Amino acid sequence: MKNSLSVNNQMDSLVFKPMGSSEIAISNWPTENKKYNFKKVENDIENLKIVISTIRNIKIDLDISSKKQVTLICRGEDKKTEVLIKNKHHLEQLTNIHNIKYGIDIDKPSQSATAVVSGIELFLPLKGLIDINKEISRLNTKLKDIEARLNNVKKKLDNDNFINKAPKEIIAHEQKKYDAYLADYNKLKYNYNSLTTKK
Repeated sequence: MKNSLSVNNQMDSLVFKPMGSSEIAISNWPTENKKYNFKKVENDIENLKIVISTIRNIKIDLDISSKKQVTLICRGEDKKTEVLIKNKHHLEQLTNIHNIKYGIDIDKPSQSATAVVSGIELFLPLKGLIDINKEISRLNTKLKDIEARLNNVKKKLDNDNFINKAPKEIIAHEQKKYDAYLADYNKLKYNYNSLTTKK
């Protein structure tokens, strides 16, 4: 029909108006609302993903069936472990965790797989599930990997040329990495010793 306009033409008639037309909607460009800071949420989600991957990898490395239910024990600050507790349903669905125990002073079970994620120690009791010697080998590999990372960062921090020329924030970042690696190494070493030392 002569008086009919296509959808595109109708849209054009609304959008492309001469400057000053009363039909043009004029508003300020959106600005950031600083009260909405999702950085913590993003970090929590990222850590949850790492925990899920870590548990899956432990089960794969130790030939534990993905269908087999396991217990997860978390040792760390409440503000860190609460993220896992709040997302227990995800852990149940994606890693077949049927029970979670947590606390800052909770004891490490004997004969358990161990991992460290962002300062949280994760323990999976292995009694009756796997070959303990295989877990000792896995921990030994992890220790060697973290030791190599520690040495690489330490070389930078011991390098006077780096210390004198690098920006302060870069040096602080490397020191933070070193401290985190060292903390993880010490925790893993403790658990390695707990499996290899006969009581």
